[in-house]
Amino acid sequence: MKHPKDPFVNLFEKYSKFVIENKEKFFIGLAGIAILVVVISWYTISQGQVQVNAHKDFTYAMEYFSAPVVTDKDEVTIDFDTKEFKTKEEKWTKVENLFRKGYEDNKSSGLAPIFLFYQSEALLNMGKHLDAISILKKAIDLIPSNEVKSYYQVKLALMQIDSDDKKMLSDGIAILKELAVDDKCVANDRALYQLGNYYWNNKNFDEAKNYWNQLILKYGKSSEKPSFYVSKAKPKLKLISFKS
Repeated sequence: MKHPKDPFVNLFEKYSKFVIENKEKFFIGLAGIAILVVVISWYTISQGQVQVNAHKDFTYAMEYFSAPVVTDKDEVTIDFDTKEFKTKEEKWTKVENLFRKGYEDNKSSGLAPIFLFYQSEALLNMGKHLDAISILKKAIDLIPSNEVKSYYQVKLALMQIDSDDKKMLSDGIAILKELAVDDKCVANDRALYQLGNYYWNNKNFDEAKNYWNQLILKYGKSSEKPSFYVSKAKPKLKLISFKS
């Protein structure tokens, strides 16, 4: 009596027959898979090295960003590797150069926009306001996270408001207003405060009161997410009420 074959044996025989009949295609497929595995492994390893190199360059540049300006030590000698500076100009020129080069060398890393943020800050300290704005815009475009992006959009808006250019001023106000009406935006409280502050500085107290009241309503002590900016707005709101 013939015993029925185990179904797994049947499956193995069918698979073996398929491989024999299609051995050329089969081995080409295996080769393709092997190459794909090698490429993925290489990419993963190389990306890891990219991040390591970027972090190393960033740490090095930050040493100069945090370096002091020593004005009362005539014996300080300024050279390429010094971490002390005689003037702010020397410091920020060095810092701008390091972060600009850091970005150029690490464009494919996750730290790329961070290099640009610090380059922008250095340019701002050098008095190159328009260049700082341009670099900050470039950095913001590279940020994948909307939450992080909104914080830097507020900074960009404030830099534009400080500009002498009327178009930039208008753009800065527009950015703040857009963030101020977005309740889901993590920088919503900051945008509300800064809008109020802008109108306060320009003696438009009704508008200042409008934005600061919104801030207190949304982010006061009784709210789910109390904001630090409420304590900054309240004293000025009292002055507005006193003047009224």
